Amino acid sequence: MPIRFRLSTEQTLGGLEAFTPYIQSYVATFAGQAITTQQWLDHLYAFWRDAGGEDAVKKLDGVDFDAWLHGEALDIPVDVKYDTSLVDQVRSRDRVSGQRA
Repeated sequence: MPIRFRLSTEQTLGGLEAFTPYIQSYVATFAGQAITTQQWLDHLYAFWRDAGGEDAVKKLDGVDFDAWLHGEALDIPVDVKYDTSLVDQVRSRDRVSGQRA
């Protein structure tokens, strides 16, 4: 699963704490197997239907899976928010010391 897609989906469904049980379920269900895209989508929707109800399903319905699967991932217009807190600390420290990371 490409990282940008995973982060976007994770953020759509409530963040890392909400998404981790899905990843655990995915691994428990499919470890060591090759699966089809349809099997994965069926599992994704079934998990979130049980775990998050219709609200989660509506959020999934808002994901353009066709674009992610068949388009150019870098061109997909999603706003992925990356945690930059560690690099921000380094840059701040470097500004104070006059060094460059």
